Amino acid sequence: MGINVPFHKPHITDAEIEAVADVMRSGWLTMGPKTVEFEESFRARTGASQAVAVSSATAALHLALVASGVGEGDEVIVPAMTFAASAAPEACAIVMASTLCSSLHLATSVTA
Repeated sequence: MGINVPFHKPHITDAEIEAVADVMRSGWLTMGPKTVEFEESFRARTGASQAVAVSSATAALHLALVASGVGEGDEVIVPAMTFAASAAPEACAIVMASTLCSSLHLATSVTA
């Protein structure tokens, strides 16, 4: 029995296209004023004391591991069926942790 995960076409309007074009025209593709604006907006909306935007899921997982105190000798349990970035062997390697893939048997709900 296979699992089908559908993908869909994103809804992108002229407003989003213009916003991207504005950023590209500004010369700031990363770490520019729009990034700071996004971080501040996200921080305010979530009530967090700080927010940091990153460019990839791997970078986000690396920061999450560091913030959680995961380090050398620790083991990070990740789902066996997932996108590659969520297992983040790169992020775990950076903090000297290892990954352990776990799966759930659908009939028994037992993890392995």
